[in-house]
Amino acid sequence: MDSWIVKCNRRLFIAVLTFFLLTGCSLLGVSSTSKATISEYAEALFMHQNKLTQEVMMIPENEIILSEANEKALFQMELEMHDACRLLNEYANREIEGKKMGVLFKRRVQKSFTTCAKRVENLQRMLVKILPSEG
Repeated sequence: MDSWIVKCNRRLFIAVLTFFLLTGCSLLGVSSTSKATISEYAEALFMHQNKLTQEVMMIPENEIILSEANEKALFQMELEMHDACRLLNEYANREIEGKKMGVLFKRRVQKSFTTCAKRVENLQRMLVKILPSEG
């Protein structure tokens, strides 16, 4: 079932992002060459965020025991990631609901990519640090 959810999330994200780039970037003056780059980057960021969320959710099922300090730090970093990536996810939800979005909101979404990426990287480093390596 998780695989189905991931596939649906990815398809939805690609559709939403395509719409965003076709409408938002044309209004923002972004060239067609950079639209593809933005789209690829945003999709990769979205997929990485979802992958990390799944890894965190799987920790109890994999019987990995974390110290209390690591558990708190991991929880805090996950919250920070979700908060930083909120606009990207909000855009997708609005698109699903058929709500119209203004240019300013679209600009805010695009500007949030940098902070979102930093938080994703922070959580990735934390997971690498505290989880046993597979191999």
